Amino acid sequence: MESTHGPSPNDQEQTPYEFESGFTEHTSFHSNVSEISNPSDYKPLGVTHIISQGQSLIGVLNDNQVLKYPSDPNNKEYQEIIRKEAAILQRIGAHPRIVGFLGLNEFGIRLRYYPQGSLRRYLKYHPYVRVSKKLDWCEQLASAVGLVHSKNVIHCDICLHNVLLNDNLEVLLADFQGILLSRDNTVALDGLTRECPKSYMPREDIHDASVKTDLFALGSAIYHIINGHEVFPELRNLHDGEEILHRFMDGTYPGSDYVASSVVEKCWKGEYTDAKEVSVDLAELQQAARQADSGNLKRDLILQW
Repeated sequence: MESTHGPSPNDQEQTPYEFESGFTEHTSFHSNVSEISNPSDYKPLGVTHIISQGQSLIGVLNDNQVLKYPSDPNNKEYQEIIRKEAAILQRIGAHPRIVGFLGLNEFGIRLRYYPQGSLRRYLKYHPYVRVSKKLDWCEQLASAVGLVHSKNVIHCDICLHNVLLNDNLEVLLADFQGILLSRDNTVALDGLTRECPKSYMPREDIHDASVKTDLFALGSAIYHIINGHEVFPELRNLHDGEEILHRFMDGTYPGSDYVASSVVEKCWKGEYTDAKEVSVDLAELQQAARQADSGNLKRDLILQW
């Protein structure tokens, strides 16, 4: 499905908008908005049905592929965001923990289709998942974040809505409308996406983003995985953003009586330098969880006997 290696060193000097298919920043997206009564219903040629709506739509092409494209084909800003996401995905390269990028066409980005959907949705309908399995997901997500950062990419919107599951129920990170950095750490591309309040590290400049802001969001994602719900479930991102921000600024975190609370709070406090450190701490917790699972299994067998 995907190879395990990213771009070669020679690719590093490639202009961000140049793609192997020959699609460049000067290529126009297909535009027929005058024929569309409701842009949210817009289905380019080949799309059978829409499975996600927003500024961009995701439509199914076949059993293996979806198309991500602007809801309004004449909106230049959305077109630009789609191009930037494609450039970032190409820079990251193919990897088992990253959504499968299949190239661009005249309508948008072709991506691998994952019928299992998002981890957020899976947890909603499968609330009773073993802690060891949840820690597996946390480790896989931390690994994906580490890979992204190694490619000079800041994701800028790590949350379970953007974490997909493959057929083996393993994690893949998706939705790359974030930042691509140049070698000197200046911004080469910015898709202008930033985190929602429950994943947002308090900072003076809302447009500022870094490894640490991604790791903060990773902490919120780990909290969600372990607890089965977002941080501060009584508050809503849309209406309670200021209250959420103040709680994070004041260090008013949820209780620490859950697995991986120490990892989550270190992410929120900015105490990790990179995602590898998060992975190390998660691996230690995973080892303990597996030992506990093994002990519980032996106990259950003895009781049954």
